[in-house]
Amino acid sequence: MNIREHTDAVVAALEDLGLTVGDAVAPAGASPPYVTVYPIPGGGTSGTLGDPDADVSLIYQVTCTGVSREQVQWLEDVVRGLLDGIEVSDRKTLRVSLDMHGGTQRDDQLTPPVFWSTPRFRVFTTPSGEEEESPS
Repeated sequence: MNIREHTDAVVAALEDLGLTVGDAVAPAGASPPYVTVYPIPGGGTSGTLGDPDADVSLIYQVTCTGVSREQVQWLEDVVRGLLDGIEVSDRKTLRVSLDMHGGTQRDDQLTPPVFWSTPRFRVFTTPSGEEEESPS
């Protein structure tokens, strides 16, 4: 399991949705609206006795930044396109789920103020070469 490839897949999926995307930093020179992907603590691994860490659950925060509440919530709606799945080489995506809604905050320390939200997504993958056992 390669964590970097999972993060790259989340970034690529968001770009495929037509968004301006930052990878752990705001996109250079970008003005809102944009999103920034952060791999965050949590998740874990599981699997079989033969490969106990083959299956992975990783959590990503997608910070949505906009000039208004409406724009941030529009970004959140688009970002939920991740629920359709991501593609990671040599892995099968079992599920992408919304782990937490982000709410909407206003940052008045910037001029002009910006709005932001931090929805979190959980990505579940397994090796694509695994054969499913048929019931006996």
